[in-house]
Amino acid sequence: MLITPMPGSSREALRSALINVHETIVNLRGGGGPDALSRALAYLDWCHEAQRRLRNQVRPAELDYLVPPKSYEVVLSAAGSFGFGPSGERLINGLVSTQLDERVSVLQAALDDLTEQVKRFERHAELLVLDTNVYMEHPEKIEAWDLAGDLYLGFEDVHIIVPLVVVDELDKGKRQGTEKGYRAGYSVAYIDRITNEQGGVIRPKDFSVEEKARGTVTVEVLLDPPGHVRLPINDDEIVDRAVAVQALAGRPVRLVTYDTKMAMRGRHVGLRVHRLEQPEKEKEEEKQPRRRRGREAKGGDRDAEVEQIRDPAVRAARAGELINVRQQSIGHLSRIRREAMEEMVADGLNHSQIADQTGLARQRVGQLLAAPPADKTLAAEGQPAPE
Repeated sequence: MLITPMPGSSREALRSALINVHETIVNLRGGGGPDALSRALAYLDWCHEAQRRLRNQVRPAELDYLVPPKSYEVVLSAAGSFGFGPSGERLINGLVSTQLDERVSVLQAALDDLTEQVKRFERHAELLVLDTNVYMEHPEKIEAWDLAGDLYLGFEDVHIIVPLVVVDELDKGKRQGTEKGYRAGYSVAYIDRITNEQGGVIRPKDFSVEEKARGTVTVEVLLDPPGHVRLPINDDEIVDRAVAVQALAGRPVRLVTYDTKMAMRGRHVGLRVHRLEQPEKEKEEEKQPRRRRGREAKGGDRDAEVEQIRDPAVRAARAGELINVRQQSIGHLSRIRREAMEEMVADGLNHSQIADQTGLARQRVGQLLAAPPADKTLAAEGQPAPE
């Protein structure tokens, strides 16, 4: 597990504390007391002191890794449960020796990792952590970025640190069938190729008169250390990894983002933050009122419907539907006429009166039969039927 200073601590203070507890337990392993009980009590005392020295230097999970509570409990339980005859002495001595060897090994590895990470970020370059949206929304592809110009860094070298959670977000985002999805996939492939084939150098230093005078631009992926547990919110995880790098580097790390909330997160934990302006196209879309965009969407639906009505097949189908409705209506009228005649007979009307009423009904039905469907007439003229 990579041990990093807590916010408010420093790499020097952490290194000093680790060296102190490491030297103490090395000395304890070489001696510790004349008998098994004395060695066990000395180990338990070391656990108390190590916890006190490291509590304000590392996070709780890292502290439990360096000085695990279970180790303390095992030795304490053994010291209180076994007798101190020859067999008991041998058992407790073996248990204490095992714990001492493990603690010495873990602390030495933590010191080595800390020294390696400190050297890793001891470079004369501006350290940048870019939010995922920068890779997906920046107007230029990654190899064409002029970050030194965007961030007013002049001729400074630029080193881009890519937390693994950003790589995961880009890999997930590349599945979108959009321009952002394409840029996400392109960025992942480019970072993988440039780190494997060119040592992470995106652009070498160039002070020629033909190009803008800029320093070297490099990139590296910051892998999750063994045992690392990510935070549930990806934005928090990105900020947390940037803070860890800042503590190890001993100098500011700059967070670059398009997102206001992400910028607020970064400032809250002491990062330098640069919020980029959105590309012009997206800014115009954001300025457009929601209601207006909704009307435009509905207008687009109406246009599509008009285009559909102009299709001859659609017009023919609609004309057929109208004819069927008209025929059903005429059948209904005929039934009404028969029922009306039966009622007139029942009312005692004479044949002359019934004939007059029947003639009027036939005349109306004939007018309905002779009238062409409105949609059919319009279709013959090449015009869409009204809604």
